[in-house]
Amino acid sequence: EAELMDTLSRLAVIAEHILPAFEQLDEKAPATLVWRSDVEVERLNGTLSERVRMCACLLECYERLGQTPPPHFRQWKAERVRARVDNVTAKEPLLRQFAALNAQLGQPRMDWNVPAWSEEAIRQRCKQLEEQVSASRLRREKDELIGKAEAAYWLKKEEPPFGLATMSNDELRQHIKDMRSGKSSRGKTHNGETEVS
Repeated sequence: EAELMDTLSRLAVIAEHILPAFEQLDEKAPATLVWRSDVEVERLNGTLSERVRMCACLLECYERLGQTPPPHFRQWKAERVRARVDNVTAKEPLLRQFAALNAQLGQPRMDWNVPAWSEEAIRQRCKQLEEQVSASRLRREKDELIGKAEAAYWLKKEEPPFGLATMSNDELRQHIKDMRSGKSSRGKTHNGETEVS
């Protein structure tokens, strides 16, 4: 009778804890599970519970970053998951900055290996990304200013001059302001082409 109670207790642990843990980890439970000893079942239960807990922590870390977790992370060993959680937690402000800059460049998903980089490597990459974001912002602003200048010429029923694209953003702003106030002249011709003054 004691042996029957032990077996029922072991089966209850398997049914209530181990099988759901395997399912949460996207793994199939071994067919020999019911034949394992009480000690093996308890050890397996502890290992699986730790993996489920660490995977939940990792998922939460990536959610805080606004990122999707690495594929198949639930199948990682607990030590690997724990190391990734520690990396993300320790570097979270830098990783948030990295992800935000990446998103501004049209890349909403951060490379899954970035949390394993050193803090210095992430900082350097953030600096590069900031420069790219700044350059991208200036290009967009210039395109918008050229569009405004061309629209102003269109409203005057004039062809825009060829020199618009070579002007700096500040020069374009001033040129648009001058056009709107009536101060702008079409400029002089150079080799038969009208230049912006």
